[in-house]
Amino acid sequence: MAGIVIFGGTTEGRRLAESLQDTDLRVYVCVATEYGASLLPDADNISVYSKRMTEHEMEQFLQNLDVGYCLDATHPYAVEVTKNIVTACERIGLPYIRILRREIEERRIGQEQDSVLFVENAEQAAAYLCHTSGNIFLTTGSKELEKFTIIPDYKNRCIARVLPTLSVMEKCKALGFEGRNLIGMQGPFSEEMNYCMFRQTDAKWVVTKNSGSAGGYQEKCEAALRLGICTIVIGRPEEQAAVRMCFEEALSFIKEKYSLTIGNSDEIMRRVYLVAMGPGDNQLLTREAARVLESCDVLIGARRVLEIWDGYEKKPHFISYKKDEIVSYLRNHPEYRNAAVCYSGDIGFYSGAKGLREYMESEVLSDGRTEIDQQRISEYGQEFTTQSGWKLIPVSGISSVTFFLNRIGVSWDDVKLVSCHGKQEDLLRHLSECGKVCTLLGDEDAVSNFCEQLTDAGMQHINVTVGERLSYPDERIVTGCPDDFIGKRFDPLSILLVTDTGRTGDRS
Repeated sequence: MAGIVIFGGTTEGRRLAESLQDTDLRVYVCVATEYGASLLPDADNISVYSKRMTEHEMEQFLQNLDVGYCLDATHPYAVEVTKNIVTACERIGLPYIRILRREIEERRIGQEQDSVLFVENAEQAAAYLCHTSGNIFLTTGSKELEKFTIIPDYKNRCIARVLPTLSVMEKCKALGFEGRNLIGMQGPFSEEMNYCMFRQTDAKWVVTKNSGSAGGYQEKCEAALRLGICTIVIGRPEEQAAVRMCFEEALSFIKEKYSLTIGNSDEIMRRVYLVAMGPGDNQLLTREAARVLESCDVLIGARRVLEIWDGYEKKPHFISYKKDEIVSYLRNHPEYRNAAVCYSGDIGFYSGAKGLREYMESEVLSDGRTEIDQQRISEYGQEFTTQSGWKLIPVSGISSVTFFLNRIGVSWDDVKLVSCHGKQEDLLRHLSECGKVCTLLGDEDAVSNFCEQLTDAGMQHINVTVGERLSYPDERIVTGCPDDFIGKRFDPLSILLVTDTGRTGDRS
């Protein structure tokens, strides 16, 4: 069976290689850098070549391979590279397929028409910026940087964000981009990270290419719009290839052409890990959680939760805890095959993970139904595939409640566990029923308000213990009677234990 060759270095190229790994098909993948090679799967049927090649070198390289098709999955703006691949394929008679990236609609940013300027190429962008003032944040890559050196005082005005490879950094330095005006980071970046970078550098202009969702185009535009700064968008070169396919079409074509049995590509890119992050100290992350965070493509969650893991800013991330926003983000970013949605504590105790599971189970069923199959939810296990095609994988952690009770030496086998985080609970009723109640809190006055209820009910004998900022360096655990806590404020996410000592005989 003849193999195929993929010119990659992009998300689409990586996904093609991942989808074809461990099949009977021989796959040769060509990337320009060692970094690009490091992102590709290690499989017996995949050979990786990391080298920039001229047109003549490409022709020689392809002649020496036993392949039936050449798939060009290079960047949409890599015009010269694509031209060389096409010419080399034509000379040796190798069928060529251009892999297209979905292009985001260029006008989806509301009514702020004056905040976005569309130009045909980098030369036009640089010429326009020559007559402006203020800092310029360049996100066009190192290949285009030289064109912006015509801008007066560019060494001070322009900030370049490029790949963090040695060769790229050396090239930027030679052009005069260094120090605070050079950022070496691997994207794509979330809207929030773009926002922070644009603001930190006091950018008044952002220059980008419409590189689609895989290139983080929309996140740059939205961040710039929030800051009220202008975005200059370089339009895509028109694709000239006779045979053009998107990722899904190309994979189906290769699968049918070579009679391959491979997993469904949609299922492959929809693996969502529900990760429990523990009480807050990163030392309390489980090894499984740390492994998933390290290997996943994108992190999602509340900022305070993501900050538990030291490496979160180095990865693409999306700040949100709302289930509808999370699902919408994942649907708009199919390039993220493995996503980690992060929650504090453990996902099995009053966690937002349950709501996300149910939402993803009920959302967008093929027949339009939205009701939830409770039996399927109750059978949720090691790997759970929803009816709408999501594969959910739970990653357990240390519950803040069990951490707290262990910290104060209280056995929790006879404790009533409830939550007042984002919901109302009748704690007096629970206390009268079982004599020992532990609850998650939700606001700064929750302890004081409940202790007032205890005092009004003549229950001054109740033992009250509050755990605040658990596992953090400024952790505080306070014990007393209800009167001691009236008027006192605590961190909104504190934990409260109340014990009827007269009933339980427990004075812990």
